[in-house]
Amino acid sequence: MIWDNSHWVGLAINLELWDIEILDSNQYKNDGFVREYMRPVVEMLPYIVRKLCGPRATQSHGVKPFTWQRTQGLYSNDRSGDCGPLAAKFMEMHALGASSGGMDSLTDEVVDNLRKQYAVDIYKECIVPLYSE
Repeated sequence: MIWDNSHWVGLAINLELWDIEILDSNQYKNDGFVREYMRPVVEMLPYIVRKLCGPRATQSHGVKPFTWQRTQGLYSNDRSGDCGPLAAKFMEMHALGASSGGMDSLTDEVVDNLRKQYAVDIYKECIVPLYSE
C-alpha cells in the first residue's frame, strides 16, 4: 500500500484473526495518519470477505472492521527510495514465517543487494523474453 504518494508499506492480512499487520520500514507517520489511511481498508475488507468467501468465513465477525497494528522491531530505513523493495521483502519474510526479530536483522548492505536482485529479476521476467521471440 502506498501512503501519501511517497511511502510504501506491506500489509499482512490475517483473515482468521481479522487483523492487518502493517510492515513499515520507516514509521515516521503518526497513528492518526495511519488510522486515516487504513480506515477504508479495514472497513471494506469485511464486505469483500463476505462476498467472496461466504458466510462461514465471516460468521464470528460479520462486517465488523478489521483491526490493524504496526509491527514493531523491523529494520528501520532512513534512506530514500528503499521503502518499496523493503515492503516486498518484509511481506516475503512474513509469508515464510519470519518474526519481526528476523526482519530487524537486515542491514543497509543487505538492502542494497536485495534492490539489485529485484532489478535483475524484473529484467529477466520482462525484458529477456522480448529478445527470445
